[in-house]
Amino acid sequence: MNEQIKKIVDKIYELDEELRSLLYEQQSQFSYKIAGKRVEFEKSIRKAHEKLKTSWFYWLLTVSPRHLLSGPLFMV
Repeated sequence: MNEQIKKIVDKIYELDEELRSLLYEQQSQFSYKIAGKRVEFEKSIRKAHEKLKTSWFYWLLTVSPRHLLSGPLFMV
């Protein structure tokens, strides 16, 4: 193999390892992990999100008309 190609491939592997370590640090900092193509949050994060969620009924009562009119239409 050409020496320049070998250097580039080695650098790609090196950057891949660096990326993996940075992602691992970020996952532990923000309490999530990547499982395949999914992001899984810790239970405490999910519970906090559940507390902050707004129900559709409450949202319909409190939303301004311009946001309601410009939102997507859901057809069932």
